[in-house]
Amino acid sequence: MKSSRRRPRRWWEIGVILLVVVIIAGSVHVARNTAGISVGELDPIDRRALEEYSEYAAAVADRPEPAAWLNAAATEFPTLLISRKTHFSYLINPSQEVSSPFAAPVDMGDNPAGLEVYRLDRIYPRLWPIKIAGGNFNTVGETTTVQGSDVYYLKFGEDNFDKQFSSEHFITFFAHESFHFYGQARWALDSRVFGELSPHGVELLDERMRLLDAVRDAGADQARLRELATELLALEKERLAADPDYVSQERWMETVEGTATYLGIMASRAVGYDFGPMYFDNTKEARFTDVVPFLESGQIDNDFLRNRLPYEAGAQLCLLLAALAPSGEWQAFLNEQSPDSHRTLIDALGHVLSQEK
Repeated sequence: MKSSRRRPRRWWEIGVILLVVVIIAGSVHVARNTAGISVGELDPIDRRALEEYSEYAAAVADRPEPAAWLNAAATEFPTLLISRKTHFSYLINPSQEVSSPFAAPVDMGDNPAGLEVYRLDRIYPRLWPIKIAGGNFNTVGETTTVQGSDVYYLKFGEDNFDKQFSSEHFITFFAHESFHFYGQARWALDSRVFGELSPHGVELLDERMRLLDAVRDAGADQARLRELATELLALEKERLAADPDYVSQERWMETVEGTATYLGIMASRAVGYDFGPMYFDNTKEARFTDVVPFLESGQIDNDFLRNRLPYEAGAQLCLLLAALAPSGEWQAFLNEQSPDSHRTLIDALGHVLSQEK
C-alpha cells in the first residue's frame, strides 16, 4: 500500500521558483524604470531641483554674461544630481548616448533650456560608492564618469530648499561649488587666512567696510562707483603695507571664495531666490560697517574675519567689477592666471580702471 504523504519538495525546485519570481519582479522593475516619467510625477523635492536647474540653464543660455562665468558655465557640461531624499539620481545633458536598464528618460515638459534628463534607479551599482562614501560634490581634479559621461555631481535634499537667505539653497550651492570645479581648475586653491590684523589694520578694515557699503548703496551710478573703486585701490595699498601677510592671504581667499559666492548670487537671481552679500540665516543685507564694531564688542571674533568675511567682501567686489565692466573683461583677466601666478579681485579692479583711462 502506497503512502498518502506528499514527497518533500526538493531544495532545487524551491530555488527555481524563487529565481523565476526574482526574474519576473526584476523585469517588471526594469520595464517600469525604462518606460520614462514626466517631471510632474517626481517627488516634489526632486522636481524642484530639476525645475530650478532648468530655469538657471535657460538664463545662462539666454544671457550668459550676468548669469555665468566667462567660458565656465557649469550647465554646459553633463551634471548628475543625487537626491538624498528619494535616492534617485538625475543625469542631465549626457555627452554619450544613454542605454541602460537603470536609466529612464524624464519628460521635462516646458523645457526652455532643452535639457536631456535621465532618472537613474536607486539600485544602479555605479553610484553606490558615491552615495555611500562620496562627498556632497566633486572636488577639483576628481573625475566621475556615469553612463560614459564625465559629470559634475551634487547631492541635494529638503534642507536645500527650506531656508531663506541661505548659501546652501540648491541652485546657489550648485553654482558656487561647480564654479570651483570648472572655473577655478587652473587656479591655486590654497585659500586660507591665518593670523590677525594689527590694531592699525583693524582701523583700515573699518574704512574698507565703509567703502563696500558705499559701493552697495551707489547702485548703478557709474561715476560714483569709479570714485569708490579708486578709493578702494588706494586703501588697499595702505592695508598691504600695514599687514602684508594677512592682506595677501585675504585678497586671495576673497578672490577664490568671493567669485564662487558671486556665481551663487547670480544663479539665485536667475531663479528668483533672495540671496546676496552679507546674507545670514536670520537676516539679509547686513551692513559691512557693523563688522568692526561687532568685533570690538565681542559679538564676532577673528574667525569671522578670516573664514567668512572674504566670501562676503569678495562677492561685493565682484558685483562692483560686474557693474564697471559688464561685458566680462574682469573675468577674462582672472581666467588668465595659473597656479603659479595669482590674479586677485583687487588686481582685476586695477586692470578695469586702467582700461578706462
